[in-house]
Amino acid sequence: MASVLIRAIKRTKLDSQSYDACIRRSSRSRVYAFSWYLDSVCDQWYALVLGDYDMVMPVPYRRKFGLSYVYLPPLVQQLGVFGENRESYERHFYSTLLSRHLHVDYVFHALHPPKGSVVRTNLILPVDEHDESSLSSNRKRDLKKSTKANLQFVNDISLASFLAASKKSLGQHGLTVDMITGLHESSRQGAQIKCCVVQRGEIALFCLLYAIADNRMYYLLPLQLSEEARNYGAATFAVVELLRLYSSSIDIFDFEGSAIEGVRRFYESFAARNEPYHHLRKTFFHFMKHMR
Repeated sequence: MASVLIRAIKRTKLDSQSYDACIRRSSRSRVYAFSWYLDSVCDQWYALVLGDYDMVMPVPYRRKFGLSYVYLPPLVQQLGVFGENRESYERHFYSTLLSRHLHVDYVFHALHPPKGSVVRTNLILPVDEHDESSLSSNRKRDLKKSTKANLQFVNDISLASFLAASKKSLGQHGLTVDMITGLHESSRQGAQIKCCVVQRGEIALFCLLYAIADNRMYYLLPLQLSEEARNYGAATFAVVELLRLYSSSIDIFDFEGSAIEGVRRFYESFAARNEPYHHLRKTFFHFMKHMR
């Protein structure tokens, strides 16, 4: 890779196998960046590619008034440059991205963030550090409530069951049934998209869409389905049950955020720690600067 020649390759022309292999071998591999994942949640996307898929950068985009702009798809928290860890080349990717679009709204993993990006919170729990006895008093109280209410945790429920429980809530998160269906049906190459539910009797209180890839669990879409879910500690119960179930097969439980104070405190109460990512938002004036 003597010269820095970055190509913009349309999705229809992309070598998916080579692209996904680059994502997998990256030290910052993220499930959001795999081709099948982006195909499910993006309107359109292409990839910036260096060499023979030595480094890649996925770019979700839309068009308006004949112009393309980069946007944040739902259920995508971190993208960026994947592959070989070469900071000097990453700068070329950033420059190429900014020169191609009038408007850029993009999220980066934290390895080498671009200038002008804003730090965002992402809370993760290394599973080998998890100890139920060290949970906060609020979480222990929730577990007592869930036991007293005789809640049931049902893992790996069918997609139809998840959609039946969550359909009314999807639109609030910018999601559609087709997106969730596509994700669930397209997961492959060692990655899994699964659904679980917490019930009291026959009543679903809380459901969750989660992913597992490269020994990392992603807490993608938690949905509280009724006020009883809060009263009975259903979300706490679900997290603890997942940690019990997967403690020997995952290394990281990724809570994904949050910028919302109450949600952040909830995740931190499991002794989760911050692994920040970066958010870059550029407008027409930045575009003109990079075009000079």
